[in-house]
Amino acid sequence: MIGPLLVLATWIVAVLALAAIGLAPALIATRGALTPRTLRSALWWGLLIATIVILATNIWLPLRSGSASIVFVVVLVLLALSGIWLIKRRRQQALNIGIHGRWWLLPLFIAIALAVVYLAVAAMGPVTNYDSGLYHLGAIKYAGDFSTIPGLANLYFPFGYNNSLFPLAAFLGNGPWDGEGYRLINGLLMMLIATDLVLRLLQRKYSVGTFVLIVGFAASWVPLVALSDYWVISPTSDSAVLILTLVAVSYFCDALTGKKAWQGDAAVALVIGLLLISLRPTMVAFTLSMIVITIFFAFRLRRTSNESGPANKPLWLLVAIGGVALALVQSARDYLLSGWLQ
Repeated sequence: MIGPLLVLATWIVAVLALAAIGLAPALIATRGALTPRTLRSALWWGLLIATIVILATNIWLPLRSGSASIVFVVVLVLLALSGIWLIKRRRQQALNIGIHGRWWLLPLFIAIALAVVYLAVAAMGPVTNYDSGLYHLGAIKYAGDFSTIPGLANLYFPFGYNNSLFPLAAFLGNGPWDGEGYRLINGLLMMLIATDLVLRLLQRKYSVGTFVLIVGFAASWVPLVALSDYWVISPTSDSAVLILTLVAVSYFCDALTGKKAWQGDAAVALVIGLLLISLRPTMVAFTLSMIVITIFFAFRLRRTSNESGPANKPLWLLVAIGGVALALVQSARDYLLSGWLQ
């Protein structure tokens, strides 16, 4: 009983930590306004920043160490304080969320909660994915016990895939998990998409993106929960790519069908696109497609409508900085893992 409770507690703390990390850039997207949209965006901004910090930390430090944890906590505190400062700069309105008059949401939320509890129980079970036994768990253990090892890919080439999921899973092995954090990483991503969907419904945001997310949520969670030992508990990036792609498409649909707030949604879609590239480099085609469509959409909106508002330059600067930072960190890890610098 203690194990599943610890899983749930870890997921909840991780979701709150990611929201705190991503709060400042999410507030910049809404020009300082704290809204349900801000909270949703903060989850994905936080995941990108956390990924960059963890990958960069692993270049010098083993991720299952007190030093790595201190680095992460310092970044968390600084960004959370920045977000709080941005909130206090502007007089905020009360968050307009709730289920008043929408009783049909309650059974849905109960079903999601039961699925999450089931995943927490399943997290204590066996890992059955073939590739996890072949190299996933080995790559996670290397990232947890050592800094990035020069030439590790020459020991076994899949160790050089430079998949960001493995360092994230290794970092979750801190504290009471003692290296077993790989059981939590895909479940954490499922918690993030569930939190995003719940906030959308509480916000009464019945947009195209919300309906896309509802359909994708139902279509993905049924097999993921049913085969959780293979797709969720096993640290396979296939599940992570599926989950993040669904969220990226939902935000991108909101951007293409919105006007005033389209920039914030497009930025989140591109942020998730960057995360997808870090998980699987072939997803660069998907992200580049979103970038090209976003540029054409911005020009078209500016020519045909006056409701798009001015360009949010600080927001797009943050997206660019995030992309460059992730590219630099991933490139440095590539060089080290391949042994090219030695």
